[in-house]
Amino acid sequence: MDRTKIKTILLSRVDNLGDAIMVLPMAGVLKKYYPDSQLFFLGQSYQRKIVESCQHFDGFLDWNEVRDESPELQAEFLAEYQIDVIVHVKPMRPIAVAAKKAKIPHRIGSSDRIYHFFTCNHIPVQRRKWSKLHEAQMNMRLLSCLLKRVNYSLDELDHFMGLNQISHYPEITEQYLAKEKFNLILHPLSHRHAKEWPVTRFLELIKHLPSERYNILVTGTEKEGDALRKNLLEPYQNKIQDLTGKLSISEFMSLISQADGLVAASTGPLHIAAAMGINTLGLFVQRLQLRPGRYGPIGKRASVMVHDEQCPVCLEDRDCDCIKLITAQEVAGKIDEWVKVNG
Repeated sequence: MDRTKIKTILLSRVDNLGDAIMVLPMAGVLKKYYPDSQLFFLGQSYQRKIVESCQHFDGFLDWNEVRDESPELQAEFLAEYQIDVIVHVKPMRPIAVAAKKAKIPHRIGSSDRIYHFFTCNHIPVQRRKWSKLHEAQMNMRLLSCLLKRVNYSLDELDHFMGLNQISHYPEITEQYLAKEKFNLILHPLSHRHAKEWPVTRFLELIKHLPSERYNILVTGTEKEGDALRKNLLEPYQNKIQDLTGKLSISEFMSLISQADGLVAASTGPLHIAAAMGINTLGLFVQRLQLRPGRYGPIGKRASVMVHDEQCPVCLEDRDCDCIKLITAQEVAGKIDEWVKVNG
């Protein structure tokens, strides 16, 4: 590969919000070593605001526009951008086929997908399922034919996030944030993408947090709000602000950037908050595919909590509910530490 001829790079991750965050460090490192290149992200519509808020990207390609089209039209869609390199961060057969049909010169896909051997011409050896590396570190390994160095610590990758082009909405600040209190976001659900801390534990946590000190904001989609309303939102409506279903992704990101802390399971808002540098606590189990060592938030003020790092059920990679055993007192203690540091 002649690196001097690389002018346009496409990172493909048609997935979730948190997974888009894990791609940002790749973009930062690529921009460092290919400063004159154009860097694009291929994703789903709801990932657009993440990408547009990152200083490293030059554009966003929405796969939803051609998802249901023929392979030929999908190839035409990609060919329009005159891409030199595509990196299949999230393997998807239709995208791999379209990239080959579009005659993208350099197509990078990991060795853990058989179809990459027929659609890609750069195939780094990778076994994600059993790797002990963090997701963001594994993403970097895909760039071995583009970079001399691909092994980075999480602290180094945090430096390359670049999530600093946030749109701000004055009405969000005025309506929901309190100047004299610690603004704490609780995001209880995850669309079942992660093991979730029980709603009963969030109820206990709210009891532990005095209203004269904390401004508690509960967030989620409208559907999640419906699920939370009876058991969480209505019983404590005088102590919390229910923002479920009220904010666009852009508005939600603005809220997170101005908040003081966020507590959630392994879900997109957790990773957004960590990348923005606010106090972040992720609640996890230790199962191989779900553990914080694989999907923990990356950020200088990010932290994680598990019930037992040596949980025997988790370590056998079996379904486990040990996250339920993390107590509200433990989480409240961590939040109190944030408040003391903030003064």
